[in-house]
Amino acid sequence: MAFITKKELTGHLAPSSDNQRNSEGDFISIDNDKVLFAYSRFSGQNHHDHDPSNIATVVYDLNSYTFDSNAEIVKKASDFGVQNLMSVSLLRMLNGDIGMFYIKKLPNLKSQIMLSRSNDNGKTFYEDHVCCPVVFDGYYILNNNRVIRLSNN
Repeated sequence: MAFITKKELTGHLAPSSDNQRNSEGDFISIDNDKVLFAYSRFSGQNHHDHDPSNIATVVYDLNSYTFDSNAEIVKKASDFGVQNLMSVSLLRMLNGDIGMFYIKKLPNLKSQIMLSRSNDNGKTFYEDHVCCPVVFDGYYILNNNRVIRLSNN
C-alpha cells in the first residue's frame, strides 16, 4: 500500500512474511498538520479476506510528507473472539471523538458492523459497540469512507 502526495511516493506499507496484506482504510485529520490512517492489517501466511486481520493505524505528517511506518494495532480480532476485523471507515463524532466503524467477521460467513471511539486522536479506541443488532448472513463489507452523519445526527 503506497501513499502518494504531490505526485510523489512518500511512503509504503509493504507486506512481509507475517503481514501478507495491508488494505482498505480511511483517513481523518487529527491535528493541524497530521492525518491518521486506519486500515486492515492481515497477519499470518495468507492474504485473503477470510484470513486473520486486525485494525492498525499510522500517522502521516503533512509538513514533512512522511508517515510513521510503525503500525499500531488499535483493535485486535482476538479481543472479540474472532480472527478478522476489516473494512474501516472513520467519522468525527459530535463530541470531537473519532468514530471508527468496521466489520467483525464471525464464523460461517456472518458479519457485524462495529463502532469504537477514540478521544486521544486515534492512539486508543474504547466503547466497542455493535451498530446494528442484526447479524448479517453472507459475505459483507463496509465500504471505506462511506459512513455519514444524517441531518438528524
